[in-house]
Formats: sequence, C-alpha cells, structure tokens
Amino acid sequence: DAERMIAELQAKLAEKQNDLTKELSNEGSNEAVEQRAEYAKRGISLVAYEPDNKRPYFSNLDDDAFRSNRFMYILRKEITVFGHKGDIQLMSLSVLKDHCKVRLDEDGKAAFIIGGKGDTWRNGHRVAEDAEEKVEVFDRIAVGDQLMLFRWPDNEEGLGEPMTAEDAVAEYQAGLINNRGGGGANSKAAADELNDERKRILEEREKWEQEKNQMQSQRNELEYQRAMASVDNAILDLLPKAKEAKQTVDLLNRVSITFDVVLEKGADQIPKVKISVENSHPKLSILIDPQEFLPKLSLLKDEMMKLRSAIDANREYEIPERHDPLYLMFDNDFHLGTATHWPEYLLYNLETDEEERMQDVKNAAVPYNNVGLLEVRWIPLAGPDEEDAGKPILDIEQEEDLLGRPWTYRLEIKRACDLPVFCEMAYVSYEFFGDVYTTEAVQQTTFSPVFDYSKIHHVPSVTPEFIKYLKGSVEMQIHVNQHVEGPTDKIGTANAVVVESIRTGEPKGYDYAEAKRPKSEAEVRCEQLTVALALATEENTKLANRIKELELMLAQVSSQPKSRQLLSSALMIDSIVNGAGEPGEPGIPEVKADFSAE
Repeated sequence: DAERMIAELQAKLAEKQNDLTKELSNEGSNEAVEQRAEYAKRGISLVAYEPDNKRPYFSNLDDDAFRSNRFMYILRKEITVFGHKGDIQLMSLSVLKDHCKVRLDEDGKAAFIIGGKGDTWRNGHRVAEDAEEKVEVFDRIAVGDQLMLFRWPDNEEGLGEPMTAEDAVAEYQAGLINNRGGGGANSKAAADELNDERKRILEEREKWEQEKNQMQSQRNELEYQRAMASVDNAILDLLPKAKEAKQTVDLLNRVSITFDVVLEKGADQIPKVKISVENSHPKLSILIDPQEFLPKLSLLKDEMMKLRSAIDANREYEIPERHDPLYLMFDNDFHLGTATHWPEYLLYNLETDEEERMQDVKNAAVPYNNVGLLEVRWIPLAGPDEEDAGKPILDIEQEEDLLGRPWTYRLEIKRACDLPVFCEMAYVSYEFFGDVYTTEAVQQTTFSPVFDYSKIHHVPSVTPEFIKYLKGSVEMQIHVNQHVEGPTDKIGTANAVVVESIRTGEPKGYDYAEAKRPKSEAEVRCEQLTVALALATEENTKLANRIKELELMLAQVSSQPKSRQLLSSALMIDSIVNGAGEPGEPGIPEVKADFSAE
C-alpha cells in the first residue's frame, strides 16, 4: 500500500510538471504566435525562430535548464539600449530605464558594453556607470538579475565551448560577493537590505556550526565545508529571487503573500535551503524546495510578461486560475513538521506510557517551534503472527538479554492534532532500521487529520546494530496539502488594481488589503540614517557636557596657589588622556595636599 501511494504521488507530481512544461513551451498555437509578436516589440527573439541569424546577439542563461538559451537579444543597431522603453526590454523588475548600452564599432567587428543606471556585470565584475568595456565572444553579461551569453555567428570557430549556465551563475554570485557594498545610495541601501537578510540566515547557519562541532570527529571536514559552501551559494542565489517573487505577486494584487529563505534540518547536520511562503489572509504557509520554486517563479514572470503585453496592446487577458500565485504556491503537498520519538525503552519490551503518546511536532524549518501533536503508540507483541496473540511477552532486564532473540512491536499512529494549516490531504512517513514506511494519505479537510495507521515491525534476531539503532531516534514526518480558498478577484486586464499596479510599477493592492506594505529601499536607508543621527547626537551631547566639566575644572585650578595648580593640572590632564573620571572617582584618587606652609 505504501509503495502504491508513493507511486501515485510521484505520478501526480510528474503530471503537474508536464502541465507546467506544456504551459511554458506552448509553441505553434495562436497564443504562441501572438506572444512571439509581443516579444518582438520588446526587442526579444526566440532562438527557435532565428536559425539564420548572422548578427551578434546575447542568449539568456538560466539555472533552470528549460529556460536557458531560449531567448535572443539581437544587436541590430550601432547603439542598443537595454531597459524600460529601450531597444531591448528585458522581463525583469530589476532592469531599470537606460540600464546599460551595447555599442558596435564602425566596422561592425567589435562590441562594447557601456554601464548605465543599473547594475551591469561582465564576467563576474561590475561595469561602472558610463564605463566602456569590450565584449568578447562567450563573455557573460548580467543586466540586473538577467544573465546572458554573448554570441557572434561565424566568429566562434576555434574558441572551444562556452561556459555552462551553472558555472556562469557561480561566477555572477562570486562577483556579487566581491563587489557588495559598492554603488550609489540606492545600490548601498539594496545591498544593506540583502546583507541584513543574509545575516539572518547566517545566524541560523551558526547554530548548525555548533551542532557540527559536537560531531566533528565523525565527519570529513573537507566534505562538510563543501556542503556548507553549497548552502551559502544557494542562500545567495535565492535571496534576490525571493525578493523578485514578492515584487511580482505584489503587482498581481496578491500583496498578502510573502517569501523568505529558511533552513530545514537535513541529513548529517547539513541544512537544506528552502523557500518559506506565507499568506496572511487567508492564513496559509508552505515550504518549497528551490527546484520547485524556480519553475513557479519563471511561470509567474511569463504571466507578468503576457499581462504587460496585453495592457500595452489594449487587449483582454486573464491568467489561468491554476497560475494564480495562491494556487501555484500553496496547492502542493509539503513537509510540515517532524515528531521525534526516542525508542530506547523498546529494548525492554515496554509499552508507550499513556502520557508519552502525544508527541510534539516541530516545524520543519526555523524557528523549529511546536506546530501540533502526533499520537504515537508502540505495543510489544510475542510474535508477528496471529497465533502469537495472547502469548506472554519476554521480560528483558538488560539490553544484552535481547541479543539473538526475536523482537516484535506494533506501531500505531492514530492522529495529528492542532496543526497550523487547514489540511485537505495528510500522511506520515518515517524510517525504521533502514526502511521507509508511509501511512495512507487521508483526504480530510481538517486541522487534526486521523490516520489510524497500524504496522507490525519484527526483527527475527536482534543484533548489536539494532540495539544501537533503538538508542537513537525515530523521526516521523507529517506531510500535508492544505485547503486553498479561491481568491475573490481574478488576475487580468479586467482587474483595475492589477492594471494600475503594472502600469505604474507600484503595487496598489496595499491600499485595499490588510497586508503590510514592505519598506522601500529609500525607507530602509532613511531608517539607517535616523539611527546613525541619533547615535551621533548622543555622542555630541556627551562631548559637550565633558567640555563644560573641563572648563569648570580649569577655572577652579586657575584660582588655586601655584603648587596646587601644577598638581591639579597634572590630575586633570591624566583624566583627559587616560579617559578616567573626575578626581575622587574610581581609578583617580582624590589628592589632598597641605599647602598651609606655603
């Protein structure tokens, strides 16, 4: 039954992936023809339709293999402007007006990238505003978050293979790390915001480091560092994508949805990077693997492009219901949390105590708080067969008494309680002594799904390895598919809020929803400057008070006899130089001298 259910789930996943792929490819239909024409208005060509092109061009690179090398940005003019209302209008919220330019020389034999108002990168280093750099065949250019490869037909022979998309992404990420903190005020504010987000993630990473230190003797340090470097790269890659996803759903009037990069406990103490997606009204939450999140983000960007084109062409368009961010993000099964059971008492053929049957379910990701309860019961049996029922249970006083003997228990997983999501489907999976078991996936619309699962686990002859296993833990993972209420409005050209948001680039949904508008880069920068100003004002006040104190001390010294003036001046200078307090305070003994004979 477990294998059948897993196969059904895999088939369901494959069906969803096929639907997603079909939506993205959809070539040859009337809609595809219209879409191709709309691409052309933005200076974008499709590789499949330009087999005879001889002009220099850029092709898109993407860590999603399906999207990589799909688009062409052909350089048809001496000066090609990238950005909003430019010659080539890339479909990304990070691309600005007059973002950058590409110049072809008079002979048409060389190309040069010219930095503009947006962040532009060549082979992993930033191109400064108004700076001009020559672009060679197979160079990697990043315009905002859009990564491209420079191609020039009839000029690529003998140059070998271009860098892979994966390596190009890694090169771009390394450039971001090395150049972080540069640029103008807006760039700095954006970098500060990204640093704050990354700092939060790295604080979580430190917790993993602490656990890792306790197991250092059991792990190869080099492999561990490579794994954690991969985690860092994933964090760096996903933070801007999470921000872009938030900007996109805001323009689609789904302002109550938020995206965060979080860490989930993984095998061998290596955390897994996940995208936490939450919706405030109605309350929904889910953890998504990056491999699943990126195609969803790509699909949203495609829908955004179709909406923009429809608005510009003054024609009607409405995105399919299943592409609505609420359904796209939340209508999926995911690992909600884990109940950790400590089965050492099973060595002694003891039944689970009644007060121990309700196990805390911990959130699958940080902060690992309690998200419900799971009722679990282990019952010792005399044997695995029906005729063993009623036979006496073997008494075990010491674990060594179990060696070589049979061990049999019935595991019952009754129900989950008080889960934070309204489930439509739920199941529990766990691993026991190397094998994976799964309950039936129950279809119940509830916060407390009932499983009524029963499984007999039998070991014919207990070994030291099995005894060691029972001294560890059994993790029971709860997977759910939550109930998603249909949104009250549709996303399309008939939705005035959506149209106005896309036209202006400002999400207008916050004016009508209860969601809290995220702070702009200018607001973040203003808050940082306000804090800095408050600290500077406080420091200036302290210095002003200190000056007054020193002036008073100086006046007192001037009115004293000469010998006393010298001693008091020395004490005052010492307090200034060494940063000590007033004479008489700790660290500076008050000096009293008898000058009556003077």
